Amino acid sequence: MKLADLIFEDYGAIASLKKYVYDAGVGFLSKSDVNELLYDYPTTKRHFAYRGLFFNSRNKFDLFIEKIKNNRIELQNYSSWTRSKSTAFQFSLTRPTNNIALLGRSFFRGEDERREKNEYTQGYGVILATAIPAGKAIDVNAVPDVGQEDELILPSGKYVVKIIKIYKPHGESVKGIVDINAWIQKQRGMRAEWEKDIDYSMMQYILKNYVDEIDLKSKKHLFRLFSGAIGRFEWRLEMQEWNDGSNRIRKLNQRSGWSGNDLSVDDYFTGKLEGKINIRTKFMNYNLIYYMPLFTPQDAEKVRAFANKKIAELIILAKKARAKYQNDYDLFFTMRGGKGLLSIADRSLVSKLNKIINADIGKVYRALNSKQTIDKINSMSGEDQGRAIQTMIDNMNNLFKKM
Repeated sequence: MKLADLIFEDYGAIASLKKYVYDAGVGFLSKSDVNELLYDYPTTKRHFAYRGLFFNSRNKFDLFIEKIKNNRIELQNYSSWTRSKSTAFQFSLTRPTNNIALLGRSFFRGEDERREKNEYTQGYGVILATAIPAGKAIDVNAVPDVGQEDELILPSGKYVVKIIKIYKPHGESVKGIVDINAWIQKQRGMRAEWEKDIDYSMMQYILKNYVDEIDLKSKKHLFRLFSGAIGRFEWRLEMQEWNDGSNRIRKLNQRSGWSGNDLSVDDYFTGKLEGKINIRTKFMNYNLIYYMPLFTPQDAEKVRAFANKKIAELIILAKKARAKYQNDYDLFFTMRGGKGLLSIADRSLVSKLNKIINADIGKVYRALNSKQTIDKINSMSGEDQGRAIQTMIDNMNNLFKKM
């Protein structure tokens, strides 16, 4: 029995649709299923819909493009479309599935190679668009407990379509670039919006695979491209009480071995509540750090000077936060952004910062591992001792997560 059959044991058109939505390679809609669903859950207004298609080979891709060159497509069977352009985009880059076992080993090998080369996709993709009149498609979102991905299902038939976007592996597209350096120097501020992501990804591919061809002028341009917001960079420190019981440092309780989720000040090792300070950044372009080896020595030094300046600023901010909250809280700092700066800043500055933000880690560790705590565990027996030991292990693990 297939996995989808084990998950969806009921029968009928909706059950078939559930299996199909779970994975199109497993589920199947009969002609009667499609007719029934179209009657019960039709679209109620005109929709502009998208379909992303992915092809493993150039030959299959070319054959498909040839078939629709007159902007007409004939569907021999039903097909899935979506009102979301971003969803169609994902389907044009790979074959999304809820059952990864169906992808096969070759897919995962290909993914490893793709990431190694900073390649954009394993194959060839296209996004189609079509206008669907009211009542001509199944609105999957309207089906109870089924809808996902804003999906519409078109019955078989002939439709007018338009090609919105075509995606090819960068390894093929880059062959059309006559001068790599001229291409780099034409690039301006690229953002992560999905329509522009292809250009940014092409830049990543070129910088990964054509390092030896990048000239001095291009290196200077790269620094200017990635350092545009360097003067706007900000640190933001956000303080909050640690309110997730599973991640708290809990004091041993002689009766039960641990105190549970409803903690008072007396339940903590040091007699203080735990405070979490998230360190975040604004206006940080991490390409500035990632591609620093490609910059000229002079520009690379500017990046290091920038890192040192910002770590020095963070030290001051961390000191102020500690002075403000340390009387009431054991403080645990978490870097949600800016870690890349630590990798290029002077070690002395990084060491000074770590000493400030990790001060309470050492204090709580000593309390966890104190002679008093160990003696208390040794005084227990049986299940109480077992729970106490497990609690101590959990506390240690939770503490290290806060580093």
